[in-house]
Order: sequence, then C-alpha cells, then structure tokens
Amino acid sequence: MTSVEELRDNAICLLKEAGFDSDLYIIKMHESSVCIHFDDPGAVEYFKGEVENCEWAEEVIFESRREGKRYVAALQFW
Repeated sequence: MTSVEELRDNAICLLKEAGFDSDLYIIKMHESSVCIHFDDPGAVEYFKGEVENCEWAEEVIFESRREGKRYVAALQFW
C-alpha cells in the first residue's frame, strides 16, 4: 500500500469480510490516516483483531480512542 486511499479501500474490504454492514460504521479520511467510527466499543476490538491478522498488518499502526459517543479505530502507515 502506498496511499491513504488504498489503506481506506483495504480497510473497507476487511470490514466487509469481517461481516460489518456499511451502516455500522463511518469512515473519515485524514491526510495520513483513516478513521473508522463505530457506536460499539466491542466493534473496535473485533476490528482490531481482524487488522492484526490481515496480510498488511505490519504496514500500519492501529490506535483506538473515543470521540464523544463514538469509538474510533484509526489506521495509519508506519
């Protein structure tokens, strides 16, 4: 992967493969990261496990945080 857009596309594929419907998350693009907003903290933890086991896991940093009522999974390149 070489761009944030490609990272977003891979994250969307991973979300679909993990069984997340598109109405369960919101994706926000930033200059150097992709943030996926969920309503449930368990969704972030589940997605974290999926990211840790995917083929591009070593290329990204996974961080989680809370923003207001939402729980955020943030992905960015090393």
